Amino acid sequence: MYALAFLLIVAVVPLTWAVTLVQEVSLGDTAILKCPSNDENHRFQFWQLHTENLVISPTNHYNKDKYKYDVLTGKLHIRGVSSNEHGLYTCVCKHITDNSFFSETVELLVKRDWEDVYETDPFTNVFRITMTVVLLIILAALVFVIYNTWLDRTARFRALATDEESPDEAGSSHRTPGTNLRPLTSLDSHGLDTELPRPPSFTDIRLNNTGI
Repeated sequence: MYALAFLLIVAVVPLTWAVTLVQEVSLGDTAILKCPSNDENHRFQFWQLHTENLVISPTNHYNKDKYKYDVLTGKLHIRGVSSNEHGLYTCVCKHITDNSFFSETVELLVKRDWEDVYETDPFTNVFRITMTVVLLIILAALVFVIYNTWLDRTARFRALATDEESPDEAGSSHRTPGTNLRPLTSLDSHGLDTELPRPPSFTDIRLNNTGI
């Protein structure tokens, strides 16, 4: 009803629009919007909320716990500002000598805590998940490349070790199949002792001398 009355006033009565002003307020604080169109020649009439298409005026007390205004200055108080209050607020004043209206618009920007934004904002969460997945893919690719490089180097070292033979191994590979170069044992040396002639002992020499 009041929105319709405002539209009728705008259509019938000359109305001057000004450049939009910007005001910032932190989330949860009380925003105080000054009526820039209220001056010596104009008197406050009402506020129009573009976000909800509502009118706050002396004849329309909308949500008294949330909104409060000063009749003389037109100053609007918004308690416990949330992201829903972000938007445009138009203060309409009437000229004191005629029926013309003058209005100026204030844009309310609600500043949010970046920690809350980081935890609750859907776009931020999607971006965080995307970055995590990308980092995991890059890490997996690096591990795969390092593992393949290690396998190639290990296979190369094994091939080089197989191709390079030591001198003892090379000599043993050129021996004839019939030769057996095992070391002599004590049994072999004993056999040699039995086969060779033994030198005469002291007893044999004595017996020979006695016979003479």
